[in-house]
Amino acid sequence: MNPFKTLHPNIKIRLLTSFLSRFVGNMVFPFMAIYFASEFGTARTGLLLLINVFASIVTSFWGGFFSDRLGRKRVMVLAQLIQIIAFSLMTAANSPWLQSPVLTFLMMLVQSVSNGFMNPAAEAMLIDVSTKEKKIVNSCIASTTGQLIFPSQPVA
Repeated sequence: MNPFKTLHPNIKIRLLTSFLSRFVGNMVFPFMAIYFASEFGTARTGLLLLINVFASIVTSFWGGFFSDRLGRKRVMVLAQLIQIIAFSLMTAANSPWLQSPVLTFLMMLVQSVSNGFMNPAAEAMLIDVSTKEKKIVNSCIASTTGQLIFPSQPVA
């Protein structure tokens, strides 16, 4: 029997959104360092990417707090909406109508912060809706879904 069919609907949605978000991110973000280096210089780019990583780490601690206080679903939905807006503005900031590396970086930062808020809620929700017998299977499927992203990364 296909283990994916036996999953709780919330887990299926979480796996799908996580897969799509990581897929898009892994197709875009590796090239951001090259783009920012050409626009800001290598030293500033290193600092900007460091800020981006630290912002994501710090907000992941707050994401767990807010998901406990406000509810997992509310935090996840809000974070996904913010990510959609951030990706859309990043696209607009690099369109024929607008060329703005500053807006691109700011939206990349917003996306990372949003991801930091969402990930703890998503992990906790996975545990919350899993039965004791299914926790290992659900964790394996979630881990495998995350690992399927790596072949989609660009080869530099």
